[in-house]
Amino acid sequence: MGAWFVNYQVWSDSQVDVSEIVEQLSSGKCYISPPEGGWISVYDEMAENYQNPQLYEYIANIVSSISSQLNTSVFAFIVFSGVEFFYFLYKDGQVYDEFCSDPQNSFTFGFKKFNEEVQRRFQGNPESLLSYSISGTTLEEIIEVLSSIKKGETDYLGEDGILHLAPLLGMNEDRAIQGYNYIEDEFSLSKEYRSIPDIEDFIFIDHQQISG
Repeated sequence: MGAWFVNYQVWSDSQVDVSEIVEQLSSGKCYISPPEGGWISVYDEMAENYQNPQLYEYIANIVSSISSQLNTSVFAFIVFSGVEFFYFLYKDGQVYDEFCSDPQNSFTFGFKKFNEEVQRRFQGNPESLLSYSISGTTLEEIIEVLSSIKKGETDYLGEDGILHLAPLLGMNEDRAIQGYNYIEDEFSLSKEYRSIPDIEDFIFIDHQQISG
């Protein structure tokens, strides 16, 4: 079936600030990582409810709200069935860029259909990404990565697309290809088998424990 996961990448150096805002916004369980390379990873249980017909609206609202309240930029990375890769980028609460690896695919993500207007929205803007890239990254590199993802040249498209894109943005690659359920699985492994060495430093939010 392939990989299914969602994560948010928040440009911030304060794990506590991000955790407090996520706790206000999400009604489910969440994990929040410490900062690395300027990015904090958020794994939201509710974002992986793939039966939710308003999943796009839910994720977009969470990402927009985090971005607005922290006056920062936030990516959402989304992979469905291993081959469909979306990202949303919000800056200061406003949508800044959107991308879909195949804007004519069958998974419409809450839209009735991917018409020409929606396809234009989800093309991805390499110049927008360049402003978040590490020093030395060229516009041509970003164009090449997005183009290869659209053409399906990466082995598993969604996950490998992120593995190509995340290093250009200075993100931890292992964190960028995780979701809430994957993080739960990580905790079940012995430390020597974990792909995220500092997972014990993640903040866990559980609204059931808070309300109880």
